[in-house]
Amino acid sequence: TAAGRGSLEKNTVHANGTNGVEITTGAVPVLNGNKLKDHLSGYGLVGKDDGLGECKDNIITGNKSGGCHVSSGANPLLTANSIGENFGNGVTVDGRGLGLFVQNSVCNNQKAGAECTGEGTVPTFNNNTFSENVLGGVVVDWRSAAVLSGNKMDSNRVGGIVVSNGANPVVSGNEVLQNTEAGIRVERAGLGVFRENKIMSNSTNGVEILDKGSNPTFTDNTMSDGLGCGVFVSKNGE
Repeated sequence: TAAGRGSLEKNTVHANGTNGVEITTGAVPVLNGNKLKDHLSGYGLVGKDDGLGECKDNIITGNKSGGCHVSSGANPLLTANSIGENFGNGVTVDGRGLGLFVQNSVCNNQKAGAECTGEGTVPTFNNNTFSENVLGGVVVDWRSAAVLSGNKMDSNRVGGIVVSNGANPVVSGNEVLQNTEAGIRVERAGLGVFRENKIMSNSTNGVEILDKGSNPTFTDNTMSDGLGCGVFVSKNGE
């Protein structure tokens, strides 16, 4: 879609060679109630080159590269979508990608629920559920600065939230529960501000701060009922 609008409602878009739907160059389509699935080498949904648009109540599943990819200034609104059982990340935001993700279910993806990477990458995640993803609930990496508010990270492997390599998210009012490994891990010079989160019943430590240069700030959080420490600081974590 190049600078277009248009409405896609209740379509099945599946088994194409690359991506299911691609939104680019400032386009503003509306996608509602579609199935974007089983694409052979791409994503179910791609936003790039300042693409916009609204995507609601879609099912995005079974895609080879992952569920959604947002990059290069794209800023779509995704609301109440089911993003699950993709072979990559549920959501990938990189290369100065933005995006507002609200009340989505991001579950059972073969990599992370959401991965945010790269300086200038600043997506916002509000009131989503990230559950049973293989490589973590949300990964914030390589100087990105995601905003996470009111989300639930539940029963993910490799932790609920992982912050590393100079990433600096703002994380407030989330529930980080019953994840394998730590609830929140900050490593390799990770930063971040963490406020009023409930970090409970995780398989190892509630919070881990690891490696020289890691320097997050935690204020008014609850860390309880984990199988390890509430907070574990090691390897020159600050």
